Amino acid sequence: ISAEEWYKTTNKLWKPDELLYIATDERNHKFFEPFAKHYELRYLENYTKEAGLDKLDRALMGMVEIVVCSSARLFVGTWHSTFSGYITRLRGYYGRSKMTSYYSFRPRIFSMHKWQFPSGNYAAREWQSAWLGIDGDEYITQDIEPNGKSPIGPFDDIKLLKGSPPRPDHLARGKSGLPMAETPALIGAQRGTVECDVDVNQLAYWNKQGTRDRDFVSPFR
Repeated sequence: ISAEEWYKTTNKLWKPDELLYIATDERNHKFFEPFAKHYELRYLENYTKEAGLDKLDRALMGMVEIVVCSSARLFVGTWHSTFSGYITRLRGYYGRSKMTSYYSFRPRIFSMHKWQFPSGNYAAREWQSAWLGIDGDEYITQDIEPNGKSPIGPFDDIKLLKGSPPRPDHLARGKSGLPMAETPALIGAQRGTVECDVDVNQLAYWNKQGTRDRDFVSPFR
């Protein structure tokens, strides 16, 4: 997707002269000129000295950018990007509203704004089930936020900035929407366990199925 298309798809999301942080592996920043004409842009390299990034392993830079983007007012990711997907998931862990995450691919820009159970190409996008009820025993079939239109208006009329019903900008979602104080969503989370008298060390797993794989009968059926 060209920067011009990115801009046309997302320009109504940003505040006038807003500072935009761009997480990218594009080295030629002239690529983002359509944004630079309207907003103040920042890249990871702008904070190398201030944040002491020059002392970090370069392999960690992607993680630094993930943390930065996960705390943004809004986030616009790339469809089919697992990097964007993890940022969106982390925003979910932090309890940020699903209405604050978008995709730059115009037909998918509002995909995060409506509850969907994972289907089709799982890796193309992120799914709310990645963070909803992660510490609970309930089977999550819906979001705690109502499905609805984007704050910038319906998709077919993206040019219009219209008011929308107030939505919470921070939601604790660790266990089916309970307040953070009542759920160990991020700190001290205790995972569920399954007690089984089968010696799992005796089970065989292979890249290609062998006799033991074909003859294996699950003890959980």
